[in-house]
Amino acid sequence: EKYCRVNGGFSGVKDVYSSTPTHDDVQQSFFLAETLKYLYLLFSGDDLLPLDHWVFNTEAHPLPVLHLANTTLSGTSQGMRRQNPYFQVLYLYYPDD
Repeated sequence: EKYCRVNGGFSGVKDVYSSTPTHDDVQQSFFLAETLKYLYLLFSGDDLLPLDHWVFNTEAHPLPVLHLANTTLSGTSQGMRRQNPYFQVLYLYYPDD
């Protein structure tokens, strides 16, 4: 707010160490798409998107977790499943656009 807020949005700062920073006159798209989304989720209730049903990709898109019983990844040994009871396979579902 203090250094990045400009008329019509937010801007980057060219030198974060400067006592009088200058703006780069660009609002990056990820600022709204990712940063503010994560900020909103930090202060929202835990039941908004329960993390046992949703996973976020690196661009803050929520994707549903599909729990399928008795499935393994190819190349994954049963021994690994026995050694680590928390080992689970998560399948991500991408709905048609």
